[in-house]
Amino acid sequence: MSNKFNILFSILLTCGVSFAELYLYDNFNSAEVSNDRWNLGVIAPATVEFTEGQALLDMSIVQTDPSTLERCRIKATHLSPIISTADSGRELRFTWDMQHVDPHNNAPTTHDCDNGLWIGIDAGAGYFVAAGQEGKDSGTFDFKRCFTLTGMPKDIERGTDKYHYDLSMTVTEPYTGNPDLMWVSADFSVYTYNAAYDSHPEYYVSETPLLRYIRGLSLPVDIELDVIFYNDSPYIYKSSIEQYGAMTIDNLWQNIYNPCSELLQGDIDKDCYVNMQDMALLADDWMKCSNMADSDCNL
Repeated sequence: MSNKFNILFSILLTCGVSFAELYLYDNFNSAEVSNDRWNLGVIAPATVEFTEGQALLDMSIVQTDPSTLERCRIKATHLSPIISTADSGRELRFTWDMQHVDPHNNAPTTHDCDNGLWIGIDAGAGYFVAAGQEGKDSGTFDFKRCFTLTGMPKDIERGTDKYHYDLSMTVTEPYTGNPDLMWVSADFSVYTYNAAYDSHPEYYVSETPLLRYIRGLSLPVDIELDVIFYNDSPYIYKSSIEQYGAMTIDNLWQNIYNPCSELLQGDIDKDCYVNMQDMALLADDWMKCSNMADSDCNL
């Protein structure tokens, strides 16, 4: 990892820019760990697979029954934040990497719809926050793949590249007229994906986001909120000869749940393990220096 990011991050902290401490929830490097941290919600022939350092939510198999609604979802088992009326100023933050994927036979992925992170009460309708990317079958946004936050305006076509998403929600005040809700200020940014930042998502602040949108939204209070990644097919236009979409999820960081029982000083990437991944990060910066007060420091 280049030291220029460490220097920039130190400068931002010195200037008073604050960051919520982030913990790695899952980088999907271990199927055993991922199976413990996620509950699967799948309607066949859709599939969910934890493989090759990512979660694959796949609905690209041809439907045999066009009347059946298909879906892929994974719900976090250890992320159930609760906000209360006393939580003014509290921040809930999530960062992740996500990509639309073409179907198995490389046919056009024209019939995917909603894809992203959803926070709310899964058991019923109500207030929630959803952030991610629309699919080509979403008429809400003129059938474009565009970035979306609940209630945000239309965005431009974004294609199927891999992007980094950052959603921060700051609790502000009670919802007037409804004691079961709190206002949150949702700050949503999307960046060009950079693999060098996988273990340090805070470094994305050194880049200019492709999109940033801030708006007020509402979440229920005094009840466990569900955190879900979803890949939903359209409710219309279904046909047994059409292909549906797939997406990958990787590197979910958040500031709610710390999965590590203790801090291991050698755990550079903060995944609760000291292993060759930490050695690789150490080797990348070996003998480098970022002390700007030392004239002999070799940056």
